[in-house]
Amino acid sequence: MARFGDLDTQYFDDSGDPLVNGKVYFYETGTTTPKTTYADVDFTIPNTNPVILTAAGRQPNIFFDGVAKAILATSAGTQILVRDPIGDTANSFGNPWIASKRYSANDVVQGSDGEYYVSLSNGNVNNNPVNTTGLWTFLYSVEWNAGTTYKEGSVVTYESIVYQSLQNTNLNQNPSTVAAYWTPIQLSWISTQTYALNVNVVGSDGVLYTSIQAANTGNEPSASPLWWVGTSAAAAASAIAAAASAAAALVSENAAAASETAAGLSETAAAASAAAAAADAIATAADAVSTADDAAQTALDRIATAADVVDTNADVVLTHADVVTTNAAVASVLGAFSSPDPIGNVTPNTGAFTTLSASVAVTLSGGTANGVAYLNGSKVVTSGSGLQFDGANLGIGMTPVKELDVAGEIRASTGILFGTDTAAANALDDYEEGTWTPVFTCTTPGDLSVGYNFQQGKYTKIGNLVTVKCFLFLTTFSHSTASGDLIISGLPFTASADVNDAHGAVTTRGFTKATYTNFAAAVFRGTSNVNIATSGSGVASATMQLTDYPTGVSPSPTMTFTVTYTV
Repeated sequence: MARFGDLDTQYFDDSGDPLVNGKVYFYETGTTTPKTTYADVDFTIPNTNPVILTAAGRQPNIFFDGVAKAILATSAGTQILVRDPIGDTANSFGNPWIASKRYSANDVVQGSDGEYYVSLSNGNVNNNPVNTTGLWTFLYSVEWNAGTTYKEGSVVTYESIVYQSLQNTNLNQNPSTVAAYWTPIQLSWISTQTYALNVNVVGSDGVLYTSIQAANTGNEPSASPLWWVGTSAAAAASAIAAAASAAAALVSENAAAASETAAGLSETAAAASAAAAAADAIATAADAVSTADDAAQTALDRIATAADVVDTNADVVLTHADVVTTNAAVASVLGAFSSPDPIGNVTPNTGAFTTLSASVAVTLSGGTANGVAYLNGSKVVTSGSGLQFDGANLGIGMTPVKELDVAGEIRASTGILFGTDTAAANALDDYEEGTWTPVFTCTTPGDLSVGYNFQQGKYTKIGNLVTVKCFLFLTTFSHSTASGDLIISGLPFTASADVNDAHGAVTTRGFTKATYTNFAAAVFRGTSNVNIATSGSGVASATMQLTDYPTGVSPSPTMTFTVTYTV
């Protein structure tokens, strides 16, 4: 509230005579919009506009809120002078913001949300600090108030500890007890204190660190990259190196397991009677490899900046498992071989084509009889030792059975069948590994703008099953007209339309999806995209929308998932 003029204020014309029945016009500052003034301090009796002076040129009571522009004129309306602004032009630190008040740079006000803001420019009028950008900047909140709704990033004090809000619409959540809404800001790391996930401290090297694990006690930030991640590039590099070292150790252990499995297969080839026991050992080793792969995936989720290293080494582990599976198949084939007594000998010419019958044994020996034999229309390439056939069994060499040594690839043009199975539909007819490019998009992209720090995808196809892995780390993310389902496009193969939808594990950040607690990577039948399926208690199942990821969110969104689907 501002009173205009004093008790003895008297106005004069240019000749020095009292301004008889002069006029004072009032407008909103900087405009031509009339401003209402009042004859009482409670703002219940409005004055006329203009306000009419007495015959002696004196003014009546004039009260108004904030500041205004005033024009002094004669009784005929001829302008004498203008003053803008007038009224309550002084600013007190932290007073509630007033729309009509003109603020200077560095003036501090309290917004309608209870937060404090500092003005960034002079002449700052009618710009609400709560929703105006470029003219105000957030300052701080002094003491937590249960009745104030805080936004993400707001800072308060409670019981002498400084806290930062982790969520928007943060109302009546006590900072000392509700860790999901607040995180303490502590300046110096304390060796005896237990830190929770995402707590920030300053290490002994002066770098700000964030805890990346819960129950974090006694781990000095600058020397513990598995427990803390720093804001400096050097600290981030240290964390990546530590993760890479851990991943390398996992790969070394898996390689040792694969080596032991290969030795077991060699014994199987030499003695077909031990094939069943070797197959059991192979299955056990494959389980160990799968468990190690799961451990590598867990390391990927915890340390996002090292995810590409762990992901690559996990693929190496999968390759070892594939070698184990292939060797098991070879052992099964060898188990069907025998060494019958030959019935006669037929020695073909060098490089000849020979058709085997049920009563003829073919011996390919020495350096001049190597060639190609056809058995029921299938080509068999051999080298060195003799190849014998009695109509039911195929043997190499004489008793005992000798090993089959093939240089180069073994190719099965129509697939591999196991045991006594003869159905073509059961043949293993494809194995493939490769990469794919995941794209963070939506049903209607509009003006969606995405920048990537990591954009990685890998896949393994065994028969009609495809397992895909994805890691996305966005650097920039904005949208205003984009809408619809969030989609990760670019899958290497289209899902079959004849089977159920496929779901897999997903880890993501940077989104807001209130009341939804369960998330899964989903490949819907007949599509080549990944959607994020969501559910929660008391709400209908849904898919994640692009608008669930607010534009300009910090930190930027990330996503990691693994899903297996049928093609």
